Amino acid sequence: HGHTGVKRVLFASTAERIVQHAPCPVLVVREREHEFLGDAPRTNHRTIDLKRLLVPIDFSECSRKAVEYGVALAGEFRAEMLCLHAIEIPYGMGEAGLIVETEAFNKLLREEAEQHASAFLQNQTASTPQGCTIKLGTPYREIIRMADERQIDLIILGTHGRSGVRHFLLGSTAERVVRHAHCPVMVVREQEHEFLQKV
Repeated sequence: HGHTGVKRVLFASTAERIVQHAPCPVLVVREREHEFLGDAPRTNHRTIDLKRLLVPIDFSECSRKAVEYGVALAGEFRAEMLCLHAIEIPYGMGEAGLIVETEAFNKLLREEAEQHASAFLQNQTASTPQGCTIKLGTPYREIIRMADERQIDLIILGTHGRSGVRHFLLGSTAERVVRHAHCPVMVVREQEHEFLQKV
């Protein structure tokens, strides 16, 4: 249902717990959202109609696994695959105790991220996009914003599946995207039972 606030905190979220602990990829859908199911002509069945996939990357092995799923699904359904890397700017303190954030500093972060993204994606198959969109901002917000702006049908996210105190303190980009995204979200882990086959 995508509950938020006190109700979610008190009763927890079955979907989020499954995302944390499931031994296989998890596809999360909501009752009301943008979807990728289409109606098959002259039948009562619905078909999968994926046009655009979004794969956020943070250069970890978890996001590498997400790229592998994205490439496979994009090839299977002839969909466009987009990649996104969001940079949460680390603020530093200047000599006068002021927060330092300059245009030059932001440009440097963006250029370094573009280089990392290019190196990260270069070993993937030919169907992987040549580039990666770089955004400055909180990762889950940028992921959701881009998904809305580009009318994404499916977000594919990699996650470490952390739990306990570390999870509570740091939060989880994957779970925040699951909670707030307006389209289905597939969550995959680095080490799990999977349904990809090498060809």
